[in-house]
Amino acid sequence: MEKQRNKKGSLPIGVRIIGIIIAVLAAAYGLYAGMGNSTGNFDGEMQIFALDVGQGDSFFIISPNGKTMLIDSGESSNSKQIEQFIREKGVRQLDVVIGSHTHSDHVGSMPYLLDAFDVGKYVMSEAGLETRIQKRINAVLEEKDIPCSYVWAGDVIDWDSDCKVTVLSPVPEFDEYSKTDWNEWSLIIRAEYANHSMIFT
Repeated sequence: MEKQRNKKGSLPIGVRIIGIIIAVLAAAYGLYAGMGNSTGNFDGEMQIFALDVGQGDSFFIISPNGKTMLIDSGESSNSKQIEQFIREKGVRQLDVVIGSHTHSDHVGSMPYLLDAFDVGKYVMSEAGLETRIQKRINAVLEEKDIPCSYVWAGDVIDWDSDCKVTVLSPVPEFDEYSKTDWNEWSLIIRAEYANHSMIFT
């Protein structure tokens, strides 16, 4: 498959080293990870894109039925690059957006992206609600009337009828999580399709 490139000849945002790793892992599990197409015709395959956002991470997923999910978004400096990448896939709506935890290297671009796209719902852990970046996210959620769900281990995120998305962590009964380190509260998500699965942290 020919990779789509920007005008300078480099991959937009990049499926660089981390993208190669994810592609290999996805192939090993029988999933499809690639550059996809920009027509909105998703060919009935799971597409997983690892976006190079620096220190944090960001994953964009298109289900076999064309449902979309964004997990994390990196720092605010990545906002327009991520938007461009998603729009080049022919996507105008994000069905589910997940913020793993409220550190800016994971959700710094969320206020911009939540405002830029139609969003079905926002999913997050119930921690770090008073951080500056979370307050900015909350303002956009309220302004656009985007539903927000707090999830815990065992919860299933409604996304695509052919794909099961389960929360593995944090565990609500565990009372030793740090009150200041939101990494310990970070969501761990398992996505299952057919007989295969992948974990996102």
